[in-house]
Amino acid sequence: MNAVELIITEDNVVQIQGELNFYSVRNLWERSRLALIKITPKIRIDLSNVTHCDSAGLALLTEWQRLANKMNRKIVFENLPQQLLNIANVSRLNTILNIQ
Repeated sequence: MNAVELIITEDNVVQIQGELNFYSVRNLWERSRLALIKITPKIRIDLSNVTHCDSAGLALLTEWQRLANKMNRKIVFENLPQQLLNIANVSRLNTILNIQ
């Protein structure tokens, strides 16, 4: 199953739970755009509960970054899974996304 959940906590942290892959990110992008627009001034996305991630997940992070830039908001990605960090480092998107 390719289920992914988006939960916004009381302190406006966006928690992502499940798999970020080719099958799940399109739906998550559609659901997340409206949620991210409402969060100000800083968007925090917690990825500690991501169970699997591929390059589509990284593409989603770049879209979130682009949306935040467009809205003149800061976005912070927290607790990235090692798999996602590896893909970001290889593709050299880690500096654009401000992740290590």
